[in-house]
Amino acid sequence: MIAEQDILISDLPPLVQDFVETLGMTAAMLIVQHYSNKRLAIPLKRKNPHMVAVLGEDLTSKLMFNYGGCQWMVPMCAKLNRKVRNGKILTDSVAGQTVLQLAEKYSLSYRQIGEILHAAANLAPDETQPALSLPDGVDLSQSH
Repeated sequence: MIAEQDILISDLPPLVQDFVETLGMTAAMLIVQHYSNKRLAIPLKRKNPHMVAVLGEDLTSKLMFNYGGCQWMVPMCAKLNRKVRNGKILTDSVAGQTVLQLAEKYSLSYRQIGEILHAAANLAPDETQPALSLPDGVDLSQSH
């Protein structure tokens, strides 16, 4: 899992980078979790009840203040998702799961799992990281 402090802004698409700078990492990841690969239209005046239910009153107000009248397709953050997934694969591997078990669990080929593990093994010891985690309450693999 990726801890909030371990998420590199360069791993995020430009729109999400802007959300991070304006709203903070946790809020940006919450938006990605709920609106990934969907159109997000920020109202100018009246709060969207669905947006309030999903993001909360405070975040919806901040979005309207900073982005009212704008709309975008929210990116999926594929690079970040791969980092999160690969961190989970490394953790599961260290815990004793075989390459075949990992391939089945993550719907990847045997070869892809081998490449992920090989790439991690080639990192210098001080570059290796445990599985990373996203901010509390955020799970990009469960986008709505």
